[in-house]
Amino acid sequence: MAITRRTLLQVAASGLVSAVACSAAASLGGTDPVRPPGALHEPDFLARCARCMRCVDVCMPFALRPGHWTDGIRHTGTPIMDAGKCIRCMECIRYCPTGALSKIPKAEVILGRMTLIEDVCLAWRGVRRCEFCVRACPHKAIVLKDRRYPVMVPENCIGCGLCRRRCPEPASLVLSTEGIKRYDPQPGRILTRLEDRVGPYEIPPPSYGDWFANRLRSLARHYGLHSK
Repeated sequence: MAITRRTLLQVAASGLVSAVACSAAASLGGTDPVRPPGALHEPDFLARCARCMRCVDVCMPFALRPGHWTDGIRHTGTPIMDAGKCIRCMECIRYCPTGALSKIPKAEVILGRMTLIEDVCLAWRGVRRCEFCVRACPHKAIVLKDRRYPVMVPENCIGCGLCRRRCPEPASLVLSTEGIKRYDPQPGRILTRLEDRVGPYEIPPPSYGDWFANRLRSLARHYGLHSK
């Protein structure tokens, strides 16, 4: 059966309507995407973010990705974070040119709160004695109960994920990103620079050649052109 021009236009129109409907549904979902550390409150963040992708480019653990239209039209091109991959290197904050990410010190970064699933934990199941998470946590957010069973101390947890990276059963630790701190824009900053409290570099910035190569790889990954 021959496909007419009218049929093609109908298919294209229905696809466009479906895309708009999906995007609108994502936008009205009620929950904002997880943003990089230091992000302003969502309305201010969306107003200031230039969609330049600098933060995505410099993210070494690939914890950031540009928002897709399926995330909502207003979120398209903005950085969305997988908090479980973030290592708090602070590079996204350093490179943001618009103030969409407040230049806060590393000590203020909270990525969420970890939850220990006792039914999965090897120690709680009696499979073996295990203290990897307790030893890995620099914030004393996990302690041993009865010198055998790890338990969380939620008020000390910043969601850094070091416990899960060392755990032989990573599924026993789940990161919740609820309650991540968002910031207000700095007032009265028109002719002066934004206050920078990030501190000295822990990792030297890349050369232009390395940055450009990373940029090409990032674009290739985003558009599915990279080889696995």
